Amino acid sequence: MEYDDSELKELHNELCLLGSDHPEYFDAFLLYILAKVRCSLKLKVGAKEAFLESISLNRAMWPSWEELIMLVDSVDEAEIEAYSAGGHWMYQFFRAAVLSRFQLHKNALEQYEKLSECGFPNMPYIMNQAAASLNNMQEHDMALEFFKKVRKLDPYRVEQMHLFSDSLYVRSARSDLADLAHTFFKTHKFCWETCCIIANYYSLRGEHEKAVVFLQRSLKLNPNNAAAWTLIGHEFMEQKNNPAACLAYRKAIEADSHDYRGWYGLGQLYDILKMPSYSLYYYQQAHKCKPDDSRMLVALGEVYIRLNQIPDAQKCFLKAYKVGDVEGTALMLLGKLYAKCNDNDQAALIYEKYLDVYGEEFMDDLNNIATCCSFLAKYYLKKGDLDTATPFAQRCLEYDTTKEEGRNTLRQISQLHHRHSVLPETLVAASNATSIVTMHPGNVLPPGSSTPLHSFRTPTIEEGEAEMVISSDASDVSDESSLNASY
Repeated sequence: MEYDDSELKELHNELCLLGSDHPEYFDAFLLYILAKVRCSLKLKVGAKEAFLESISLNRAMWPSWEELIMLVDSVDEAEIEAYSAGGHWMYQFFRAAVLSRFQLHKNALEQYEKLSECGFPNMPYIMNQAAASLNNMQEHDMALEFFKKVRKLDPYRVEQMHLFSDSLYVRSARSDLADLAHTFFKTHKFCWETCCIIANYYSLRGEHEKAVVFLQRSLKLNPNNAAAWTLIGHEFMEQKNNPAACLAYRKAIEADSHDYRGWYGLGQLYDILKMPSYSLYYYQQAHKCKPDDSRMLVALGEVYIRLNQIPDAQKCFLKAYKVGDVEGTALMLLGKLYAKCNDNDQAALIYEKYLDVYGEEFMDDLNNIATCCSFLAKYYLKKGDLDTATPFAQRCLEYDTTKEEGRNTLRQISQLHHRHSVLPETLVAASNATSIVTMHPGNVLPPGSSTPLHSFRTPTIEEGEAEMVISSDASDVSDESSLNASY
């Protein structure tokens, strides 16, 4: 059954007729209503014109600014004269929100910090928006601090609280999430944010069917909410309902094509369905929406491996490390890829860098550390650098998966040390046992050859292996010129 918008069309015609007959009646508020009607009729261009006319009559008309945030097509458009004319302070709030919408969260945080310093200290709205940006940057601990401050200053503020619940969900703070859900269910039962909060609570408990019910309620209250469509897509994925998840993610993209989450969700879905060509396209779109997010780059790299496009995969993993690897997996995947391609020198560099950067931070991820130590022990053993191989082999003994390999490597190192220590003594003993003869008569040493035998030394065996050093600059990981380029 198609949506009946005949009444909206009739209302739109009446407003347009009123505007042509009595233009003096149209103030900022009536223009706002006209623009909202056009939004409902999906007349984007006309709606944008009406909102701009509304703020031209009243620059402090925040509802019109707020609607324009979702209508602008780029950050550059938001900086044209029609928006920035007059340099009104309300425009600065609008610009910060636009930066956040287009995933430029660091710039948005800087803008909010400037606003806070220019007469709006401890303003709940600014703190709330800053917390939302931190949430999107995966800085959940800092986001939680800001959200908690907002709750103290303004306990009944529901805006962005669904992102507060998201950070609590990521940190598995079930009791805090339950408290948040109960609080807003009492005070804001029919807000879409409350439905998302409750859905996150049930999802954390593993009750995905109940989570879907509350997300459906949220979408009834706000059908064009990309975040809710993405969340319900995740819940359908948990239920193995792939067709419903696919539809939900597509609805999220339709609601806001600049939100990376819908694209990324579809990429994951097609990845699970083992359709790498499709997942590659959707990951690329997600990367365009948020180019500085390492998760999209790592996902792209893994798809490129499945498509046997190894150089592209290497570029993606390296760039993921450069932009700030959120999950700490890019270097490990890059090292394994080099090892698989038998480029052991580069693999060793990457594994050493991984241990330097993440060795202490990711102590829970023991398998990766064990893999690095095992590879490096064997690598330096093969190179003949026994002093460097020994500590890596000893570290292998700390992990169950590499304990046996570590023992074998240490045994080989011990045997090589024994050979190197015995060999010079054997050579000296053989020299002492052999009489030195010359062509002179009577086997007499020639004049000037009175140097004692024990002063002759056996030449030492030089390793000749160049020390490998990896700088803190990720660009030194490889000497390939293509590694500095984007995928």
